[in-house]
Amino acid sequence: VAQTRNMSSSNPMLAATREQREDAPVAREYVNEDGRRDLGVAAKIPALGWTVVVEQPTNEAFASAQELQKQLIVAISLALFAMIAVGYAFGRSFIDPILELKRATHDVAARGHLDTRVDITTGDEFADLGESFNVMADRLVELQEDLKRQERQAIFGRMAAGLVHDLSHPIQNIGNSTRLLLRDDVDAESRDMFRRTIDRELQTLKRFMEDLRNIVKPKPIERFAMDVNASVAEMVESMRSEGERHGIAIETQYASGPLFIEGDRFALGRVYRNLITNAIQATEAGGRILIGTARAGDHVEITVADTGSGIPADRLSKIFDDFVTTKRRGLGLGLAISKRIVEQLDGTIAVNSEVGRGTAFTLRFPARDDRAQAAAS
Repeated sequence: VAQTRNMSSSNPMLAATREQREDAPVAREYVNEDGRRDLGVAAKIPALGWTVVVEQPTNEAFASAQELQKQLIVAISLALFAMIAVGYAFGRSFIDPILELKRATHDVAARGHLDTRVDITTGDEFADLGESFNVMADRLVELQEDLKRQERQAIFGRMAAGLVHDLSHPIQNIGNSTRLLLRDDVDAESRDMFRRTIDRELQTLKRFMEDLRNIVKPKPIERFAMDVNASVAEMVESMRSEGERHGIAIETQYASGPLFIEGDRFALGRVYRNLITNAIQATEAGGRILIGTARAGDHVEITVADTGSGIPADRLSKIFDDFVTTKRRGLGLGLAISKRIVEQLDGTIAVNSEVGRGTAFTLRFPARDDRAQAAAS
């Protein structure tokens, strides 16, 4: 409300004009005599000797500015929120495709999930990249199928060649024993030995075919108390002529007294045959093979060592895998089957080899109490 009144000489605006030498207007914010905070403007009128003072409470004077300030704060806040929302939406549209590609790449590379695909519909370069990823994954599936097919073909080829190789020794023994049986100058003891050889090799062929059928899931073997020395000596007897034919001496070193374990005589015979055959094939003429048995605490050990070519260190960890062989011929099942047989009998098989010096296989089984076996017999 505009009012006209005489100002007291103590009015801050009058005091301010008196202090100012020029006639320019003076503006101040101050507390008047009523204790109210005012905004005042004073100007001199020299012709009249007057000073005109205009006062207004600051809350009224600055009301418009304060309202504008509030509106600006609200407007700026809304604009900032809108920018954050737009930025988040844009950021998600940028980051989500990257995260999806990262996840899919990890599934393929780290987990081998070649059926992983991405679905990016942004319509930009990320969509093109996602499509390229899917094409790559499809190609990997095709390559994997091609590789499996080639591996199967290679395995079938090796099986065909290996069957001929692995079956040749038993068949040859049967043929030789049969021819010797037909001779008139063979004594009765030799005839019995040849008959046992034929029977043993026929059983070997039968068991070999069963092993092929059950390579993935072999049948449980039977357990009986058996003398390791006797079973090893029996196999050495049948294999010694094979070693001599290659110019290789087979030497034996048995532990004194019987060594009993819980085992399958035929299954372990297969293991012995595999190890001795491998040793013969790895050893040059003039070399030797040492076959020994020993008692090691509460275990029995059988060792087959040769002076052959040895096995490279990088192949030692794989020689017990199916269809893996260190020979040019053979199916590569011998050591894999041997390991399974040994483990079924609660035993272990270990190999120690040095290229150029030879290889030693050690079988280790829990020993059966000799006194219990003697009482049982």
